Amino acid sequence: MALFGILWSVAGQAAAQDDTVAFHRDLDRIEVYSKRPQEVALTRTRIDSIVLAEKQNLSLSELLYENTTVFIKHYGRGSEATASFRGTAPTHTQVWWNGIKVNSPLTGSVDFSNIPLFFVSEVSLKAGMSSVQDGAGALGGSIRIANKPDFGNRFSAEVTQSVGSFNTWDTYAGIRAGSEKFQSATRFFLNSSDNDFKFVNKSIIEDPDGERYHPVQRYQNAGYLKYGAMQEFFYRPRPEDVFSLVVWGLSSDRNLPSITSYEGSDARNISDQTTKNLRFSANYKHYARKAEWEILTGGDFDALDFVQKSRVSSGYLTQIDSHGTGRTLSSTFGLTLHPSEKHVISLSTQAASVTVDSHDRTNGQGFSKERGEISQLVGLYSHWTGRLATSVILRGSIVGESTFVVPVVGVEYAFLRQKNLRARVQVGRNENPPTLSDLYYLPGGNPDLKNEAGGSGEAGLEYDWNSERNTLKIGVDAYYSDIRDWILWLPSAKQYWTPVNVRRVESYGFEARLSNTYRNGRLKLYGMGTFAITHSVNRDNPRGPGDESVGKQLVYVPLYSANFFGKADYRSLYAGYQFTCYSRRYTTSSNDPSSRGSLHPYHMHDIFAGWDFSRRGSVEFKVFNIFDTAYETVMKRPMPGRNYAVVLRLNF
Repeated sequence: MALFGILWSVAGQAAAQDDTVAFHRDLDRIEVYSKRPQEVALTRTRIDSIVLAEKQNLSLSELLYENTTVFIKHYGRGSEATASFRGTAPTHTQVWWNGIKVNSPLTGSVDFSNIPLFFVSEVSLKAGMSSVQDGAGALGGSIRIANKPDFGNRFSAEVTQSVGSFNTWDTYAGIRAGSEKFQSATRFFLNSSDNDFKFVNKSIIEDPDGERYHPVQRYQNAGYLKYGAMQEFFYRPRPEDVFSLVVWGLSSDRNLPSITSYEGSDARNISDQTTKNLRFSANYKHYARKAEWEILTGGDFDALDFVQKSRVSSGYLTQIDSHGTGRTLSSTFGLTLHPSEKHVISLSTQAASVTVDSHDRTNGQGFSKERGEISQLVGLYSHWTGRLATSVILRGSIVGESTFVVPVVGVEYAFLRQKNLRARVQVGRNENPPTLSDLYYLPGGNPDLKNEAGGSGEAGLEYDWNSERNTLKIGVDAYYSDIRDWILWLPSAKQYWTPVNVRRVESYGFEARLSNTYRNGRLKLYGMGTFAITHSVNRDNPRGPGDESVGKQLVYVPLYSANFFGKADYRSLYAGYQFTCYSRRYTTSSNDPSSRGSLHPYHMHDIFAGWDFSRRGSVEFKVFNIFDTAYETVMKRPMPGRNYAVVLRLNF
């Protein structure tokens, strides 16, 4: 309490506002940026508004998959999608929505396919140790999504309707209204699809007349229905004060098809997964010359149900009836001080209560657990000269009965007269406690698990160049992480999977990104691309005489990946191209290169073209997977071949 009293008194002495107000025409909004950047020597990537606008009828999983170095593991079109950030596990990527962590208390990860981009105004990524600024535990990195107001808006409405292959219908609608002091935004979405595409089943060989071939089949029991709503309120009584309240509700009902090697009856193993989320974020921010502070509180309520049954003569026989609920309630107080033009001090305290309840009604097994989490941050960001800057971050955390401290140090130096070539180095340590499911899930939980912990270092270069017609940004990074006691779920002798601590995992690699915007009269060209080399190697001790996993790449982590997004606008017409490619991904810890132990490399090509009619809307035609490539991101879970969509957007 004494700490809060000191911080509050310092904040109360803040003087008038001294910030920059910028208008973004592409997104129709106003943002406030501080003149004193505190993200010194941090690896941060912001998704361009051009890309966000083009993909607003897609999910966050597709945006990350196509436009970042994050690998998204899709379990099928419309199905669960988790992230591997710099070769780490899905639980090593933290996602923050308006300052609230939304990683599921049940699984520790995030299903990115259930986050529609229509609900998002801003997306940014922090890689490696840079994520410690948000919270401890993100061994791979963190992703921040946010909602921003437009206090210049009086009234606007938008409707987007997309119709695509496989009876796919995506509907989005939003209404914004308000004044320079108050803004309200209401958004809705509805996604549905039969998802019954045809594919060549390479897991089955038929030989009716002595001619062996893989049959063409239609994907069955793969449909989905998703819908949700978001309500936003923003109030600005004075230019330096902003209140916000955002509530988000979502429901997802997905049929889960059998794997392609299954040749049994269609009446068996009928699976369905239902997910419900309710999230809210309430925030008060005060901007001033010498201090900025905020109070934030929020909650994330999750319900995940999985049912598997078989059709019998008397009806249905239920084999699995699993129900899980998770609840996270959190509060944050943050204070940013500007004692001088050269130094910025950042202080914050986070407190959260996490509750999980998971039970299977068919066997009566389950668990119910709760734990508290507290985290405090102290950050010092200093600009010693016009070229040299440093950052020192110290975060202390208490998670349940575990206490640990995470330090990060960074140095940044600007070259050239324009200071547009910057080099940075960052080193530190991070730690991630096991999830409640890792510890207590029945059957299989391991209460003896240790925290995952390790050191990390990275170095990077960034170059910016601007002219009257051209804007160019280039960035490259090399990184290395040595993580001890990595948590990995493995099959046990008791015929179920259980998590264990792997002695050591090495993660190292290289990332490059480039973006360029060119304008000449009514012609505008935009392009962005990324390339990554990702090593994630098991350095554990052999667990038996037949253990061939030591020294091998972790499963489902591609060694090479690349993507490119390009768009050309001329007058009211536009066209674009999306390219994505991944190298071979191993599905066995021994890195068996055969088709039984790996997924073939593939590259995808999508194109789109459209027409903007005045400023009232647009109509667009998209072709996905134009070369009809057969591919999988998860073993025995096919993805669709060439498919199409027509998108109509109307603005009022």
